[in-house]
Amino acid sequence: MGEFTFTQVPAALTHSNTDSLLHGGVRIELTWSASVLEEFIEAMARIEEDFVRSWNRTREKARDQAARADDRIGLIARA
Repeated sequence: MGEFTFTQVPAALTHSNTDSLLHGGVRIELTWSASVLEEFIEAMARIEEDFVRSWNRTREKARDQAARADDRIGLIARA
């Protein structure tokens, strides 16, 4: 995780402590619940899927436009 250090609290201590990240000597408490993090991860996955789908459509349109332009250039060259 780069410069971050993850410290997991043992299950026996979870009633009073939380997991944390340590970055540059600063402790970052992890107080989000697992369900919130799972929802966030699912949302990020949907965003990524939408982006990939959109990117592929754009790439296909560009490829089709280039093919049509090549066809027009071929027709002009033969005329």
